[in-house]
Amino acid sequence: MKGKKAVSGVVVTILMIALVMVTTTIVWGVVKSIVDDKIEESESCFNILDKIILDNDYTCSNQDKLSFSISIGDIDVEEILVSISNSENTKTFRLNKNDLNEDFIRSYNEEDQVIIPDKNSGKVYIFEQDGFGIPITIQIAPNINGNQCDIIDSIQKIRSCDWKHY
Repeated sequence: MKGKKAVSGVVVTILMIALVMVTTTIVWGVVKSIVDDKIEESESCFNILDKIILDNDYTCSNQDKLSFSISIGDIDVEEILVSISNSENTKTFRLNKNDLNEDFIRSYNEEDQVIIPDKNSGKVYIFEQDGFGIPITIQIAPNINGNQCDIIDSIQKIRSCDWKHY
């Protein structure tokens, strides 16, 4: 009898160690997967400062139009979320590789499509304010590798345009 109790104690100990190892492996797999996803997401939006900008020189507003320019450096951007705000409202839209067919936004060069600028280039857009009011703030947030990044650039005080036609 004594030998059987000792053997069953050893078996129970081995089973407990095996159970702890299996549980640890499962937990590690789940945690590692979550951490890897978050790292990949943060790497997409890391180090993009000054690679996607609103050009203050081409951003201004008059009573009925807002002109703004977005420049993209040496980085692949899938989409840019643009948010234009006045004291009461916010208008948000997405620029991507497909023509944005909305009445309120057009390319500065009316023949161009309303799409995101290519890599290492820029584009000027005209926002028709028709009933929107005078914009105070414009913000942009890129989407890179399927990950929506935070606001990367903004202009808080949009200056008045010195020229009449655009």
